[in-house]
Amino acid sequence: MQQKTFTATAGPVVTAISSMTGVIRAIVVPGLTQARVTVRTADDSGRAADAVAGAEIRQDGRLLSVVVPPVESGNTSFNNGSTVFQSFGTVHRGEEVVGMVIDGDFNVAGGTEFGQPRTGKAASEIDVLLELPEGSDLGVRTELAATISAGGALRNVDLKSGVGSVVLDRVVGELTAKTGTGSILVRDYAGTRATLKTGVGTIDVHVSNDASGDLSAMSGVGNVAVRGATHLRVSAKSSIGRVTR
Repeated sequence: MQQKTFTATAGPVVTAISSMTGVIRAIVVPGLTQARVTVRTADDSGRAADAVAGAEIRQDGRLLSVVVPPVESGNTSFNNGSTVFQSFGTVHRGEEVVGMVIDGDFNVAGGTEFGQPRTGKAASEIDVLLELPEGSDLGVRTELAATISAGGALRNVDLKSGVGSVVLDRVVGELTAKTGTGSILVRDYAGTRATLKTGVGTIDVHVSNDASGDLSAMSGVGNVAVRGATHLRVSAKSSIGRVTR
């Protein structure tokens, strides 16, 4: 296992997390005075371990930032003994690699045919664990696939994920949660303004009597349920799916 840890100075923090992929978990711990951050992967070495080792964790006043670099792409080899190594991402049809153009069947322009590609061992996922004092804020940005969850009561929450689900226990301030593909569940919303949006996925939010202000919940494809929000100004929409209020 590769792991990196950080302990913040005393008091609630405003967290800003940036990670391409993985699992991001925040836990608000009653009585905790100093935030703790753990970035880890099950791998002892390799691409995920390198990303964990390269993670940057910094604190500037109340702002606690965590930046996890992307996991580098693996090499690709072909089973006739010829090898193409690439570490910059996916090779698409028509793109050139070391002077060769590979078509959809892995044929090199000019008639030479390669066998089926073999890829290296898949990297394990990266887990970011945040243990936070009460009154803390949570901000997360992920570019690719990541699941985000939070236990306990957070103040302000601002989340954006390319692909992945969002699960929040309780929010008492402003809430923004957006994901391209994935469900959004808020078990207890007691905040002042909320914007929830997913391209593909369900939205389910349970509103407390302590909540106030505006709440917007929109899904492109998926059901939307906003429960207990008769005292709020609510906009709930789904292009393809049921809306329950």
